[in-house]
Amino acid sequence: MNSRALAFIIFLLGIVAAVALFFFMQFGPYQEANTNLDNTMNTKRAYEDSLRQVTDVSEKIEQYKARLRSMEGLVLKAEEMVPKIADRNEICELLIEISHQADVTITSSTPSLPLSSGDGTGSYMIPIAISVEATYSKLGKFLDLLANNQRILKISAMSIAGYNPDKNTIMANMTVNAYYLPSLTTTQTSADAEWSE
Repeated sequence: MNSRALAFIIFLLGIVAAVALFFFMQFGPYQEANTNLDNTMNTKRAYEDSLRQVTDVSEKIEQYKARLRSMEGLVLKAEEMVPKIADRNEICELLIEISHQADVTITSSTPSLPLSSGDGTGSYMIPIAISVEATYSKLGKFLDLLANNQRILKISAMSIAGYNPDKNTIMANMTVNAYYLPSLTTTQTSADAEWSE
């Protein structure tokens, strides 16, 4: 046999081996292994997608928790400004504290029974008629402290009742209205609507 024929036979054997290997890989046990590998990869992708969704839901839950904490803080702040309970003593103590800060003398105070504020919010007000004595500048400071207090206070009537030349003070009468909101149902309804988004 000559070397050319031997080379041709080796070449043909190589082609036959390559074709056999190709068919063996496509249709033999390797095909089943490839199918199993594909299925495993698809399952892995599905688990990764599920994990991503769970992570997204967890992040949303954390965001909702943060919003809830923020809303709780806002409700507490609102209750400081407009409490749920009508407490005339607390309001009188607050007016006395403000008068001390402004160096104003409250000569009389008469709290009234709570009234509906009439503004459609369900809030009520406690009118307190007070008489004060102070210099002009101290009365201005007292009014400024009332207007800028964290607790919502509104002056509905004010009149200058007289002047004391010996002390260089004026006497003023005013009605201070302190508001309270016994029910936060309106706020809760709007908060519930926001949560359903």
